[in-house]
Amino acid sequence: IKINNNTNYNEFIVTETYNKRVLDIGVCEHDFSHMSDTSTWKHEMIKQSAKYVLGVDIIPELVNKLNNDGYNIKLVDAISDKYLGEKFDIVFIGDVIEHVNDPVKLLLFAKRHLGKSGKIIINTPNPFFIKFIFSVLKYGACVANAEHVSWITPTNMMEIAHRAGLRLTAIIYNTKSKHLLVRIFKKILPL
Repeated sequence: IKINNNTNYNEFIVTETYNKRVLDIGVCEHDFSHMSDTSTWKHEMIKQSAKYVLGVDIIPELVNKLNNDGYNIKLVDAISDKYLGEKFDIVFIGDVIEHVNDPVKLLLFAKRHLGKSGKIIINTPNPFFIKFIFSVLKYGACVANAEHVSWITPTNMMEIAHRAGLRLTAIIYNTKSKHLLVRIFKKILPL
């Protein structure tokens, strides 16, 4: 497994999706506030970079709004057995896997939509991120997001991928953070 510790997340997304057919799972990012700044909204970045993009999400009101605004979004639960009738070069799962009841079903859904040489890109919070460690040390626990049902460690991801008939080929850490503590401690602790 390749481990890359010096990646800018937004640049990575744009590079990986450039001129590709992309399925973007979880485009609504919880609520409209996360989509209102199109310069930081991941789906807009993908739309600008990709040759073609289809988004899926489970929030009916936001899916309808995005379609009315000219986006190509389907109301689909990505842990279902549904087939969208299309194959993609990239299936992007941005900050979704930690929310679902069954991450293996999520990967099976993604796999079902991959073209012959396609790949799945998953983003999830790093449970070993220094901010979370400090929270545990200070408060005895870390509550990152009440909607998360799990933390996915690299070992967990290898097993989830294996159970879905996939292979984890890279772990990439976003270490180009603007947070002062991360910049200071990333030289001491591997993030």
